Amino acid sequence: MNNNTVVDMRQFVEAKNGQPFTTSQQVAEAFGKQHHHVMQKLETLECSERFLTSNFSRVSFLHRGNTYQACEMTKDGFMFLVMGFTGKKAAAIKEGYIAAFNWMAEQLGISAEEAVTSLIGAAELAALKAVMHDKAKDIAPEKRISFLHTMHHRLHTRFNVPRTELIQREHFAEACNFVAAYSLEGEWISSGTKSGMILDERDVQALYLMMSHYHSAKDHADRAGIYAIAKMTESHPLMNFHEHFRDMGIGFHRLNERRAEIYQIYSSQGLSGGYAMGVAA
Repeated sequence: MNNNTVVDMRQFVEAKNGQPFTTSQQVAEAFGKQHHHVMQKLETLECSERFLTSNFSRVSFLHRGNTYQACEMTKDGFMFLVMGFTGKKAAAIKEGYIAAFNWMAEQLGISAEEAVTSLIGAAELAALKAVMHDKAKDIAPEKRISFLHTMHHRLHTRFNVPRTELIQREHFAEACNFVAAYSLEGEWISSGTKSGMILDERDVQALYLMMSHYHSAKDHADRAGIYAIAKMTESHPLMNFHEHFRDMGIGFHRLNERRAEIYQIYSSQGLSGGYAMGVAA
């Protein structure tokens, strides 16, 4: 039997909404791997959809002006991910990581009895997922998995939880209604019309200014470490601020694909400046 020294990994395990978790960036740093290699490993995990959505949550982060994908994961998700990491050093890190998860759980005082009584159970979770699958019937088959992941993320944001099964039982009906009322048109299915909305020059100017202010505000928020501060202080207002900004980024990146076109209309009115200045002539 090997007598590997257990590595103290407590710095790599955090807490959110009373639950311990780690991130793909922290796993990459702990094991000395490139982050994109860890993300590639996550993309190829051969686990069930239920395990995937229960133990992994996609998040976005900004690095040098670019937005990248990362992943937050539970203890079970971490163990599933790193079970293939071999070697004496990896074994010591894995053992230390598991010990860190257990330590964080003790610090949080997580009670299984409290979880059973206050959170949705297996029957409610299955019913909620059934509502999601029923909603997905109108979506093209190749888009359904992506839609289900998106719905779980929307629920996490709406009810301020890291995983769907941590939704409070008292919010079960509200969660089902949230999924049932979610609009599919535009993002997931065609609205059946190509007429769209016509914007005049002033509308485009307002749109470009909003995009510029979002870009600048996002940069300041990331430089100030708003997300890290929110996690450290467990500030719900700051966490909500971060979640709203992250969701706003989805719309921004969609519009940013037409940045050159938007800026050309904006600059044609004799205006200049903003985040896209000089990009489109």
